[in-house]
Amino acid sequence: MLVYKDVGGAGGNEQSLIPTDDSHFDKYKATKVFGGGSKVVVKQFRREAFMKFNLATLAGKVVDEAILILWGRVSLKNDFNLQVLNMTDISWSESNMTYNTRPTSGTTVIAEYYSDNTEYHWIQIDLTDHIKSVLSSGQTLMSLNFQGGGPNHSKDSIFAIASKEDSPDKAPELFIREVVAPSGPAVPPTPPSGTQATLACLDKPDPCVELVWDAVAPSLGSSTIFYNVYRLEQSGEYVIKAMNLLLPSFTDYRLTLGNYPSDPLEYVVAAVDVAGTESTWSDPIVVA
Repeated sequence: MLVYKDVGGAGGNEQSLIPTDDSHFDKYKATKVFGGGSKVVVKQFRREAFMKFNLATLAGKVVDEAILILWGRVSLKNDFNLQVLNMTDISWSESNMTYNTRPTSGTTVIAEYYSDNTEYHWIQIDLTDHIKSVLSSGQTLMSLNFQGGGPNHSKDSIFAIASKEDSPDKAPELFIREVVAPSGPAVPPTPPSGTQATLACLDKPDPCVELVWDAVAPSLGSSTIFYNVYRLEQSGEYVIKAMNLLLPSFTDYRLTLGNYPSDPLEYVVAAVDVAGTESTWSDPIVVA
């Protein structure tokens, strides 16, 4: 696929990810499996499409740009508004998904694409912010849900997208460009300070810990600072809980307190520059 050469950006390491699974369901063919076909199809109120990507190769990377590239067309009538929604369900498989076994549809629209073009054409959908959010949560699998709807949409329209089983040059592709590391010797950022931790979510079945710290100024040659958060485990080792956070805060949900407060919860935070250079850790943050 050559279309990604038209995607803007300042260069950097690049990689393309093909879906591990892609399929759709048809409400009126409730037991039919469409996975493995050459197309995924979307029609409002009847058909929804799904794609799953493995983001493991992006772990620890700083994403500058993430573009979903599709080969598709409006196949019936005009005016189709393709909506891309986030999903929490990553357990589905194209090999056995039907309308009756469908995953839970997405609830939040993260991107939209309008078309009235009945000829197959390249589609580029910017998912940069969403990919950064997924990676910052520590996830390595991501599912996307495709629906029709919104303004200027004809409910009778159908949108067809080439699947990964179509020819290799037309398969869906998640194009990733990583941030370019600055030239010259790396200058590690300073460690975060002013850290605070509070036990919260006490009205929920499982408590959480809210962490905040002072923002760190970018180091020489870097334009952005990210943060990694580590938690002390019973093994005596610090285990990473979140990475590449943009904001100086983090909430650690669904905690098992164990012997707290006799065994306190403890965290450290590190600052990370665009080259991936991590600072030394902050002073330990003990939950009050």
